[in-house]
Amino acid sequence: MLLKLRLLAIPLMVGMANPLIRSQATIFKESNLATTAVQDWRDQVTPVSVTSHCFWFVSEHLPDYQIGLKSDGPELFMSRTTNETFKIRPPLNDKYGFISFESCFSPGKYLRHKDNTIKLEAKEGTSSFKEDATWKVLPGLIGDDTYTFESANSPNMILRHHKTDLGLDSKKKQDMFKKDASFVLKKAKEADPKCQWVLSENVPGYHIGTDTSDWNAFIVNDSKQTYRVGTRFFGNDTAYVSLESCLHRGKFLRHKNSFIYLDAKEDSEQFKKDATWKIASGFIGDNTVSIESANLPSRVIRHWAQYLILDAETEQSTWPKQASFKLIEAIPGIPRASALYKRDVCHKIQSVNLPSYKVAVHDTANHVYIMEKLLTTFKFSQPLNGKSGMISFELCDIPGYYLYQKGDYVAVAAYKDKANDDKFKKSASWNPMPGLAGGNSLTFQSGLDPNSYIRHLENALRVNELADDDAFGQDASFVLKEAAEG
Repeated sequence: MLLKLRLLAIPLMVGMANPLIRSQATIFKESNLATTAVQDWRDQVTPVSVTSHCFWFVSEHLPDYQIGLKSDGPELFMSRTTNETFKIRPPLNDKYGFISFESCFSPGKYLRHKDNTIKLEAKEGTSSFKEDATWKVLPGLIGDDTYTFESANSPNMILRHHKTDLGLDSKKKQDMFKKDASFVLKKAKEADPKCQWVLSENVPGYHIGTDTSDWNAFIVNDSKQTYRVGTRFFGNDTAYVSLESCLHRGKFLRHKNSFIYLDAKEDSEQFKKDATWKIASGFIGDNTVSIESANLPSRVIRHWAQYLILDAETEQSTWPKQASFKLIEAIPGIPRASALYKRDVCHKIQSVNLPSYKVAVHDTANHVYIMEKLLTTFKFSQPLNGKSGMISFELCDIPGYYLYQKGDYVAVAAYKDKANDDKFKKSASWNPMPGLAGGNSLTFQSGLDPNSYIRHLENALRVNELADDDAFGQDASFVLKEAAEG
């Protein structure tokens, strides 16, 4: 379905009444756009509204390519496998007749130009960012049902691709430029299967995803990694399905040599068999599922540490949880543990399995322990590594001092002494996730090593690799209480 753009009317200057626009999308005719870039839609008394739909930016003459994010980000390019979708938003520069594009995968990030490249970056309050992330809609240079986008702060500079590179270029008359600068905006069909997270049952907050370096499948903490349950490739069983990546369209989960991969669709019979699955009841009760191979019955997807493998049932006590998943409809921003704490409020950090013990700084080496009689309170502040979704622990009694990973121990150091040390910034940043012990607990993933977590070993606070046993889950889970609480 092709998007028919509406432009959003907004105040022209301080003190003027807000212009009002139609709340529903209005169809642009090319003849209208040829004479004026905007229409003054003020015929209904409704507040300014924006579309909640997500759209692909598809190349007019390379229809298999759409705007995507490079694996090392934040630069955007034209891709066949990695694609971003965008919502139409009011113009960040607050100028009448323009629009901005916000990422659906990463809410708060916008398509902008910077040094003639096109990037996806978090919204800033600076005037330069607001101008760079604002665009004027023009009739497509190549014809009907296409659109061309002109920079708000660089008139006559047009969004275009050259092969797979995406950037700004001055308007030209050549046919190739017109094709490169014309885009089709395609709305995701409402009838399409919805994207879902395939959530691990025993590592909360983690779900099936892939490493694009070799397309191995893992359990990851990345909100973009979602899948569509689609039509089977093999067999007659109506319970058989395929699992297509929503992030890397055209790639499907398959098994190969007992490991799970994400591979592009092939016509071979082997691929069709390996990429067909049966969704059955999970091994640990209601609301969970197992994912069984169609061509190797009784073998199911399970994770071992972070790796995903195809395995037959064993007597290992942890096996049922490792082979059970939940299918949850994806919404922008994976549910995190942020509801369990408040930023910039002093907290006591209490052990789950030793509830009278709390995190405290004790010795002259500034090592950190759990202790029954001593107590240190911490604020959850902005992460020193600058990464969204993470936090840093700042001591309430000694502002400017932070918990950080020192080898496999947790220690405390002053930020002012390490302000230019990038490794320290990473080591002092943590990813809060739902606790391995469940309930209202939290577990903290290392900013240096995503396979490692804070846990207590006896009384010492350590950073250790995830171990697949109940004891580790208890040792690595903590409950927070505001310092004012009893």
